[in-house]
Amino acid sequence: MTIIFQDDFIGSNGDPPDIAKWTESDGYNLLSIQDNKLDFNAVNQENLAAGIITSIQEVSGEFSCTVDWEVLSYTPNALESLGWIRINFIGGDWVFIQRMHDGFLDAVYGVASSQDSLQQISTIHTSGKFKIERDASNNTRVWCWSGAQWEWDGDTEGYLTGLSNSDGGNIIIGSQVNCDSKYLGNYHVTFDNLLASGTSGEEEEAISTAIDRLTINLNLKRNALTQWTNFDFNSMAMFNGVPIAANEDGIFSLFDSDDDNGTNIDAFFELVKTDLGTSETKKIRFYYFTGETSGDLKIKLQVDDGEERTFLVPAKKIGQLQHRLHRVDGRNDLRGVYWRPRIENTKGCDFSVDAIDILLSLLGNR
Repeated sequence: MTIIFQDDFIGSNGDPPDIAKWTESDGYNLLSIQDNKLDFNAVNQENLAAGIITSIQEVSGEFSCTVDWEVLSYTPNALESLGWIRINFIGGDWVFIQRMHDGFLDAVYGVASSQDSLQQISTIHTSGKFKIERDASNNTRVWCWSGAQWEWDGDTEGYLTGLSNSDGGNIIIGSQVNCDSKYLGNYHVTFDNLLASGTSGEEEEAISTAIDRLTINLNLKRNALTQWTNFDFNSMAMFNGVPIAANEDGIFSLFDSDDDNGTNIDAFFELVKTDLGTSETKKIRFYYFTGETSGDLKIKLQVDDGEERTFLVPAKKIGQLQHRLHRVDGRNDLRGVYWRPRIENTKGCDFSVDAIDILLSLLGNR
Protein backbone atom coordinates (compact mmCIF):
# COMPACT_ATOMS: atom_id res chain seq x y z
CA MET A 1 0.00 0.00 0.00
CA THR A 2 1.10 3.55 -0.63
CA ILE A 3 0.62 6.62 1.57
CA ILE A 4 -2.50 8.43 0.42
CA PHE A 5 -3.15 10.80 3.31
CA GLN A 6 -1.10 12.15 6.17
CA ASP A 7 -0.99 15.14 8.46
CA ASP A 8 1.46 15.85 11.26
CA PHE A 9 -0.40 19.09 12.10
CA ILE A 10 2.70 21.27 11.82
CA GLY A 11 1.89 24.93 12.09
CA SER A 12 2.13 28.03 14.26
CA ASN A 13 0.28 27.91 17.56
CA GLY A 14 -3.29 29.03 17.04
CA ASP A 15 -3.39 28.14 13.33
CA PRO A 16 -6.55 26.32 12.18
CA PRO A 17 -6.34 22.85 10.58
CA ASP A 18 -5.18 22.80 6.96
CA ILE A 19 -8.31 23.62 4.96
CA ALA A 20 -6.80 21.86 1.95
CA LYS A 21 -6.97 18.57 3.87
CA TRP A 22 -9.78 18.99 6.37
CA THR A 23 -13.27 20.47 6.56
CA GLU A 24 -14.32 21.72 10.00
CA SER A 25 -17.92 20.76 10.56
CA ASP A 26 -18.85 21.83 14.09
CA GLY A 27 -18.73 25.60 13.53
CA TYR A 28 -17.42 26.39 17.02
CA ASN A 29 -13.82 27.10 15.97
CA LEU A 30 -12.36 25.23 18.93
CA LEU A 31 -9.74 23.51 16.80
CA SER A 32 -6.23 24.85 16.44
CA ILE A 33 -2.63 23.77 16.03
CA GLN A 34 -0.65 23.77 19.30
CA ASP A 35 2.94 22.54 19.46
CA ASN A 36 2.58 20.77 16.10
CA LYS A 37 -0.49 18.84 17.22
CA LEU A 38 -4.18 19.15 16.47
CA ASP A 39 -5.73 20.58 19.62
CA PHE A 40 -9.29 20.17 20.94
CA ASN A 41 -9.93 22.42 23.93
CA ALA A 42 -13.22 22.94 25.77
CA VAL A 43 -13.77 24.64 29.12
CA ASN A 44 -17.17 24.31 30.84
CA GLN A 45 -19.04 24.01 27.56
CA GLU A 46 -22.59 22.68 27.35
CA ASN A 47 -24.36 21.08 24.37
CA LEU A 48 -21.12 21.17 22.45
CA ALA A 49 -18.98 18.62 20.67
CA ALA A 50 -15.57 20.14 20.98
CA GLY A 51 -14.55 19.97 17.41
CA ILE A 52 -15.17 17.64 14.48
CA ILE A 53 -13.10 17.78 11.33
CA THR A 54 -13.65 15.65 8.25
CA SER A 55 -11.03 14.74 5.70
CA ILE A 56 -11.85 15.25 2.04
CA GLN A 57 -9.83 12.17 1.07
CA GLU A 58 -11.89 9.13 0.14
CA VAL A 59 -10.26 5.72 0.36
CA SER A 60 -11.14 2.32 -1.05
CA GLY A 61 -9.61 -1.15 -1.19
CA GLU A 62 -6.88 -2.02 1.32
CA PHE A 63 -6.49 0.66 3.94
CA SER A 64 -4.59 1.27 7.17
CA CYS A 65 -4.96 4.34 9.38
CA THR A 66 -2.61 4.88 12.34
CA VAL A 67 -3.20 7.61 14.93
CA ASP A 68 -1.34 8.81 18.02
CA TRP A 69 -3.20 10.99 20.52
CA GLU A 70 -2.75 12.14 24.09
CA VAL A 71 -5.16 13.51 26.67
CA LEU A 72 -3.40 16.46 28.29
CA SER A 73 -6.02 17.15 30.96
CA TYR A 74 -9.67 16.48 31.76
CA THR A 75 -12.31 16.80 34.47
CA PRO A 76 -14.48 13.66 34.35
CA ASN A 77 -18.23 13.95 34.77
CA ALA A 78 -19.62 10.65 33.50
CA LEU A 79 -19.01 8.36 30.55
CA GLU A 80 -16.68 10.42 28.41
CA SER A 81 -15.24 10.08 24.94
CA LEU A 82 -12.20 12.33 24.95
CA GLY A 83 -11.11 11.58 21.42
CA TRP A 84 -12.15 9.39 18.54
CA ILE A 85 -11.58 8.70 14.90
CA ARG A 86 -14.23 7.34 12.56
CA ILE A 87 -14.12 6.10 8.98
CA ASN A 88 -17.36 6.41 7.01
CA PHE A 89 -17.91 4.27 3.93
CA ILE A 90 -20.04 5.21 0.94
CA GLY A 91 -22.40 2.28 1.47
CA GLY A 92 -23.38 3.62 4.90
CA ASP A 93 -21.09 1.43 7.00
CA TRP A 94 -18.70 2.95 9.52
CA VAL A 95 -16.13 1.97 12.14
CA PHE A 96 -14.72 4.07 14.97
CA ILE A 97 -12.41 3.76 17.96
CA GLN A 98 -12.45 6.09 20.95
CA ARG A 99 -10.33 6.90 23.99
CA MET A 100 -12.67 6.83 26.98
CA HIS A 101 -12.69 7.92 30.62
CA ASP A 102 -15.64 6.84 32.72
CA GLY A 103 -14.60 7.55 36.30
CA PHE A 104 -14.02 3.84 36.96
CA LEU A 105 -11.71 2.76 34.15
CA ASP A 106 -9.04 5.44 34.03
CA ALA A 107 -8.18 5.05 30.35
CA VAL A 108 -9.65 2.49 27.98
CA TYR A 109 -10.39 2.06 24.29
CA GLY A 110 -13.78 1.32 22.77
CA VAL A 111 -14.40 0.20 19.21
CA ALA A 112 -17.66 -0.21 17.34
CA SER A 113 -18.91 -0.50 13.78
CA SER A 114 -22.20 -0.53 11.93
CA GLN A 115 -21.95 -4.34 11.89
CA ASP A 116 -21.45 -4.76 15.66
CA SER A 117 -24.37 -4.82 18.08
CA LEU A 118 -22.17 -4.15 21.13
CA GLN A 119 -19.19 -1.91 21.65
CA GLN A 120 -15.97 -3.78 22.40
CA ILE A 121 -13.76 -2.47 25.20
CA SER A 122 -10.01 -2.94 25.68
CA THR A 123 -8.87 -2.01 29.19
CA ILE A 124 -5.17 -2.89 29.23
CA HIS A 125 -3.65 -0.31 26.88
CA THR A 126 -3.08 3.39 27.56
CA SER A 127 -0.44 4.32 24.97
CA GLY A 128 -2.69 6.58 22.89
CA LYS A 129 -1.71 4.78 19.68
CA PHE A 130 -4.06 2.66 17.61
CA LYS A 131 -4.80 1.70 14.02
CA ILE A 132 -7.76 0.65 11.91
CA GLU A 133 -6.94 -1.61 8.97
CA ARG A 134 -8.91 -3.16 6.11
CA ASP A 135 -7.22 -6.04 4.29
CA ALA A 136 -7.49 -7.33 0.73
CA SER A 137 -10.59 -9.35 1.71
CA ASN A 138 -12.25 -6.17 3.07
CA ASN A 139 -12.06 -7.39 6.68
CA THR A 140 -11.71 -4.47 9.08
CA ARG A 141 -9.65 -4.87 12.26
CA VAL A 142 -8.49 -2.64 15.11
CA TRP A 143 -5.26 -2.74 17.10
CA CYS A 144 -3.87 -0.84 20.12
CA TRP A 145 -0.16 -0.28 20.70
CA SER A 146 0.92 -2.19 23.81
CA GLY A 147 4.35 -0.56 23.98
CA ALA A 148 5.93 -3.55 22.23
CA GLN A 149 3.49 -4.67 19.54
CA TRP A 150 0.10 -4.05 17.90
CA GLU A 151 -2.64 -6.10 19.59
CA TRP A 152 -6.16 -6.04 21.00
CA ASP A 153 -6.24 -7.30 24.60
CA GLY A 154 -3.25 -9.53 23.94
CA ASP A 155 -4.40 -10.85 20.55
CA THR A 156 -1.95 -9.86 17.82
CA GLU A 157 -4.58 -10.66 15.17
CA GLY A 158 -6.49 -7.55 16.36
CA TYR A 159 -10.21 -7.13 16.91
CA LEU A 160 -12.30 -8.11 13.87
CA THR A 161 -15.12 -5.56 13.73
CA GLY A 162 -17.45 -7.57 11.49
CA LEU A 163 -17.35 -4.73 8.98
CA SER A 164 -16.71 -5.84 5.39
CA ASN A 165 -17.17 -3.08 2.84
CA SER A 166 -15.05 -2.24 -0.18
CA ASP A 167 -16.65 1.14 -0.87
CA GLY A 168 -14.65 4.33 -0.38
CA GLY A 169 -15.16 6.63 2.58
CA ASN A 170 -13.72 9.54 4.51
CA ILE A 171 -11.99 10.09 7.83
CA ILE A 172 -13.55 12.02 10.71
CA ILE A 173 -11.79 12.86 13.96
CA GLY A 174 -13.29 14.59 16.94
CA SER A 175 -13.56 14.88 20.71
CA GLN A 176 -16.41 15.29 23.15
CA VAL A 177 -17.64 14.82 26.71
CA ASN A 178 -21.15 13.41 26.90
CA CYS A 179 -23.35 13.41 30.02
CA ASP A 180 -27.15 13.03 29.97
CA SER A 181 -27.40 14.14 26.33
CA LYS A 182 -25.30 17.21 27.07
CA TYR A 183 -21.68 17.93 26.32
CA LEU A 184 -20.04 19.01 29.55
CA GLY A 185 -16.59 19.31 30.96
CA ASN A 186 -13.24 20.94 31.11
CA TYR A 187 -10.75 19.04 29.03
CA HIS A 188 -7.94 19.27 26.55
CA VAL A 189 -6.98 16.56 24.04
CA THR A 190 -4.54 16.55 21.12
CA PHE A 191 -4.03 14.37 18.04
CA ASP A 192 -0.65 13.83 16.42
CA ASN A 193 0.93 11.91 13.54
CA LEU A 194 -2.08 10.85 11.50
CA LEU A 195 -0.90 8.52 8.72
CA ALA A 196 -3.17 6.69 6.29
CA SER A 197 -2.02 4.29 3.60
CA GLY A 198 -4.04 2.37 1.05
CA THR A 199 -5.68 2.95 -2.30
CA SER A 200 -7.20 6.27 -3.29
CA GLY A 201 -10.85 6.24 -4.29
CA GLU A 202 -9.80 7.78 -7.59
CA GLU A 203 -7.66 4.79 -8.51
CA GLU A 204 -8.97 1.64 -10.15
CA GLU A 205 -7.55 -1.69 -9.14
CA ALA A 206 -5.93 -3.58 -11.98
CA ILE A 207 -7.72 -6.83 -12.80
CA SER A 208 -5.45 -9.76 -13.51
CA THR A 209 -6.32 -12.12 -16.34
CA ALA A 210 -3.55 -14.59 -15.51
CA ILE A 211 -4.48 -18.20 -14.80
CA ASP A 212 -3.78 -19.44 -11.26
CA ARG A 213 -0.75 -21.70 -11.39
CA LEU A 214 1.20 -23.68 -8.83
CA THR A 215 4.92 -22.83 -8.83
CA ILE A 216 7.47 -25.20 -7.31
CA ASN A 217 11.04 -24.07 -6.61
CA LEU A 218 13.72 -26.78 -6.31
CA ASN A 219 16.96 -26.09 -4.42
CA LEU A 220 19.42 -28.22 -6.37
CA LYS A 221 22.02 -28.22 -3.57
CA ARG A 222 19.68 -29.67 -0.94
CA ASN A 223 16.90 -31.12 -3.13
CA ALA A 224 14.47 -29.00 -1.08
CA LEU A 225 11.10 -28.03 -2.57
CA THR A 226 9.37 -24.68 -1.94
CA GLN A 227 5.87 -23.74 -3.07
CA TRP A 228 5.39 -20.16 -4.28
CA THR A 229 1.99 -18.48 -4.35
CA ASN A 230 0.88 -15.56 -6.56
CA PHE A 231 3.61 -16.52 -9.02
CA ASP A 232 1.29 -17.18 -11.96
CA PHE A 233 3.78 -17.31 -14.82
CA ASN A 234 3.78 -19.71 -17.78
CA SER A 235 7.35 -19.07 -18.96
CA MET A 236 10.65 -17.72 -17.69
CA ALA A 237 13.96 -16.68 -19.21
CA MET A 238 17.22 -14.87 -18.50
CA PHE A 239 17.58 -11.75 -20.68
CA ASN A 240 20.80 -9.70 -20.52
CA GLY A 241 21.42 -11.03 -17.02
CA VAL A 242 17.90 -10.12 -15.84
CA PRO A 243 15.44 -12.92 -14.96
CA ILE A 244 12.07 -12.26 -16.57
CA ALA A 245 8.73 -14.09 -16.61
CA ALA A 246 5.56 -13.84 -18.68
CA ASN A 247 1.87 -14.65 -18.42
CA GLU A 248 -1.46 -13.38 -19.81
CA ASP A 249 -0.87 -9.95 -18.16
CA GLY A 250 2.49 -9.26 -19.81
CA ILE A 251 6.25 -9.56 -19.19
CA PHE A 252 7.73 -8.91 -15.74
CA SER A 253 11.25 -8.61 -14.33
CA LEU A 254 11.89 -10.75 -11.25
CA PHE A 255 13.78 -10.33 -7.98
CA ASP A 256 14.72 -6.67 -8.55
CA SER A 257 12.25 -5.03 -6.17
CA ASP A 258 11.29 -5.08 -2.50
CA ASP A 259 7.58 -5.30 -3.36
CA ASP A 260 5.23 -6.63 -6.03
CA ASN A 261 4.29 -3.54 -8.03
CA GLY A 262 3.64 -1.61 -4.81
CA THR A 263 2.14 -4.54 -2.85
CA ASN A 264 4.01 -6.11 0.06
CA ILE A 265 5.32 -9.61 -0.62
CA ASP A 266 4.07 -12.00 2.06
CA ALA A 267 6.41 -14.90 2.83
CA PHE A 268 6.41 -17.76 5.33
CA PHE A 269 7.67 -21.25 5.86
CA GLU A 270 6.04 -24.03 7.84
CA LEU A 271 7.81 -27.11 9.12
CA VAL A 272 6.33 -30.60 9.17
CA LYS A 273 4.27 -31.64 12.18
CA THR A 274 6.49 -33.55 14.63
CA ASP A 275 6.32 -35.09 18.10
CA LEU A 276 9.87 -33.78 18.71
CA GLY A 277 11.16 -37.28 19.39
CA THR A 278 8.78 -38.25 22.19
CA SER A 279 5.13 -39.28 22.43
CA GLU A 280 4.68 -37.50 25.77
CA THR A 281 2.55 -34.37 26.12
CA LYS A 282 4.83 -31.35 26.22
CA LYS A 283 4.94 -27.58 26.27
CA ILE A 284 7.54 -25.31 24.74
CA ARG A 285 9.36 -23.15 27.29
CA PHE A 286 11.56 -21.30 24.81
CA TYR A 287 11.72 -21.24 21.02
CA TYR A 288 15.06 -20.04 19.65
CA PHE A 289 15.99 -19.27 16.08
CA THR A 290 18.97 -17.54 14.48
CA GLY A 291 18.65 -15.52 11.33
CA GLU A 292 18.28 -12.04 9.97
CA THR A 293 15.30 -9.83 9.24
CA SER A 294 14.57 -6.29 8.08
CA GLY A 295 11.28 -6.09 10.01
CA ASP A 296 9.05 -7.74 12.60
CA LEU A 297 8.32 -11.47 12.28
CA LYS A 298 5.39 -13.60 13.40
CA ILE A 299 5.89 -17.03 14.95
CA LYS A 300 2.86 -19.35 14.94
CA LEU A 301 2.97 -22.54 17.03
CA GLN A 302 0.27 -25.13 16.30
CA VAL A 303 -0.32 -28.24 18.40
CA ASP A 304 -2.11 -31.50 17.67
CA ASP A 305 -5.39 -30.83 15.84
CA GLY A 306 -5.07 -27.12 15.31
CA GLU A 307 -4.87 -25.08 18.55
CA GLU A 308 -2.51 -22.21 17.75
CA ARG A 309 -0.78 -19.22 19.32
CA THR A 310 0.86 -16.31 17.50
CA PHE A 311 3.90 -14.42 18.80
CA LEU A 312 5.39 -11.20 17.41
CA VAL A 313 9.18 -10.99 17.24
CA PRO A 314 10.16 -7.30 16.88
CA ALA A 315 13.24 -6.36 14.89
CA LYS A 316 15.80 -4.19 16.64
CA LYS A 317 16.21 -1.90 13.65
CA ILE A 318 13.43 -1.89 11.09
CA GLY A 319 14.67 -1.78 7.50
CA GLN A 320 18.15 -3.10 8.25
CA LEU A 321 19.08 -6.76 7.93
CA GLN A 322 20.64 -7.80 11.22
CA HIS A 323 21.83 -11.30 12.05
CA ARG A 324 20.99 -12.27 15.63
CA LEU A 325 19.52 -14.86 17.97
CA HIS A 326 15.79 -14.49 18.59
CA ARG A 327 13.90 -16.01 21.52
CA VAL A 328 10.17 -16.53 21.93
CA ASP A 329 8.78 -17.46 25.35
CA GLY A 330 6.26 -20.29 25.27
CA ARG A 331 2.75 -20.29 26.76
CA ASN A 332 1.65 -22.51 29.66
CA ASP A 333 -1.78 -22.95 28.09
CA LEU A 334 -0.39 -24.42 24.86
CA ARG A 335 0.31 -28.12 25.32
CA GLY A 336 0.27 -31.12 23.05
CA VAL A 337 2.08 -34.09 21.55
CA TYR A 338 2.54 -32.90 17.96
CA TRP A 339 3.88 -29.46 17.08
CA ARG A 340 4.12 -27.48 13.88
CA PRO A 341 5.99 -24.11 13.83
CA ARG A 342 5.48 -21.45 11.19
CA ILE A 343 7.53 -18.27 10.68
CA GLU A 344 6.18 -15.44 8.50
CA ASN A 345 7.13 -11.89 7.66
CA THR A 346 5.16 -8.68 8.24
CA LYS A 347 4.78 -5.79 5.79
CA GLY A 348 6.85 -7.62 3.18
CA CYS A 349 10.12 -7.56 5.12
CA ASP A 350 13.08 -9.72 4.09
CA PHE A 351 14.13 -12.54 6.41
CA SER A 352 16.12 -15.75 6.55
CA VAL A 353 16.44 -18.41 9.26
CA ASP A 354 19.58 -20.48 9.77
CA ALA A 355 18.71 -22.70 12.73
CA ILE A 356 15.86 -23.47 15.16
CA ASP A 357 16.25 -24.81 18.71
CA ILE A 358 13.45 -25.67 21.15
CA LEU A 359 13.57 -26.09 24.93
CA LEU A 360 10.79 -28.42 26.09
CA SER A 361 9.04 -29.39 29.32
CA LEU A 362 7.76 -32.96 29.28
CA LEU A 363 4.40 -33.40 31.02
CA GLY A 364 3.95 -37.15 30.64
CA ASN A 365 1.21 -39.10 28.92
CA ARG A 366 -2.36 -38.11 29.78
